Amino acid sequence: MTWYVKFRALRASGLTEDAQLIWTWMQALTPLDASLSLWRPTNRSRTHAYASPPITLDQLTTRIQREQATSEFPFFTCFPAFVGTINGQEAGVSLTFGLPNPREMVISLDGGAQLSAAIDASEDLADALMRTSATVLNPTIGALGRFDLGHDMYGGAPAPFQYVPGWKMYFATASPHHDRARQLATRTETLPNGTLMTFGTPTTYPDIL
Repeated sequence: MTWYVKFRALRASGLTEDAQLIWTWMQALTPLDASLSLWRPTNRSRTHAYASPPITLDQLTTRIQREQATSEFPFFTCFPAFVGTINGQEAGVSLTFGLPNPREMVISLDGGAQLSAAIDASEDLADALMRTSATVLNPTIGALGRFDLGHDMYGGAPAPFQYVPGWKMYFATASPHHDRARQLATRTETLPNGTLMTFGTPTTYPDIL
């Protein structure tokens, strides 16, 4: 299966502080698994990217600031880094700022055969990835879901709710969806500002949600 991880969180007081939070998140994930142990900057070619040393906080901050400076809109997306130790199997990092809410940002790990295989092999890793991310980012919502389900998840129709569904999800306690989601969950773990929830299995969670 091919997995993605996505979190929506409130932005800090500025881009420098946003970058620091994202950097802290990356560093917190690093010890969880080999697939999360090497974060490198994107580059003008795969060859250059694979030859790059690990990304630094200064590089991350500069890339985010540069994307904002060149955007024609108040919101923007950047792809500053990728993670993984097996070239060609990396997961991309995507960051979206100010969409749909100017005060929010979305932090994602998109695909990646190495990380996906590690998640397939260990539900403990899936839980740790979600738990660590929720603790560091303090998001309003987060999801670990399958890329390969795509638009077929609900027969091509949009999801019947205003969030992306996942096998593992985090809902802040203040979320209007928190209590209903917790009722549907097959397993829950209470975290400081919300709940980590599991919905069935990687193949059955669309039926539950």
